Amino acid sequence: MVRHAESTANLASRYTWHDHEPLTALGHRQARDAGRLLAEQYEPSHLYCSRFRRARQTADEIAAEVGLPVVEIDGIEERCFGELRGKPWEVYRTVVADLDIEEFWHHRAPGGESLVDVASRAAPVVAGLADRHREQQVIVVSHGGVMAALRAWIGGTWRNRPTPTRNADGFRLDRNGSEWMPPSPLFPI
Repeated sequence: MVRHAESTANLASRYTWHDHEPLTALGHRQARDAGRLLAEQYEPSHLYCSRFRRARQTADEIAAEVGLPVVEIDGIEERCFGELRGKPWEVYRTVVADLDIEEFWHHRAPGGESLVDVASRAAPVVAGLADRHREQQVIVVSHGGVMAALRAWIGGTWRNRPTPTRNADGFRLDRNGSEWMPPSPLFPI
């Protein structure tokens, strides 16, 4: 799984749920670099992405490096932040600062989704891709909230606050039969 590269919302340090946020010039470079690393370190057979523009632009840059067509899929779009859409990250951090860990994972801004909601939406999609592409390496370009929720769901780490995934970085998801292995770094150091 790869998080989209730097978007205009990332640059402005604000949350968004809209699908039209594009990548910055740096974001395009990050995505190309990620594509080169993926081409060097893996043998991907398929490339999927969220329907949001920033994910599609990231996937297009990766596709140019790995030589695969991009397929947009539903269910892996960014978390909906409801009334916090477009607000600075600091606003959300203030809202969740005093929540205990259980409340944090279940917190929904008015009109939004919790991270548990996101995992419930995205996990079946990712599991379906794993079922469809057994023994193959598949690239999925998504969003930070989705990746935090999936990492917790698969890794069983609901007891901690999520570790953010940097732009154009990610983690490997592997299964042994129907058993998910703990997520591991996509680009080991």
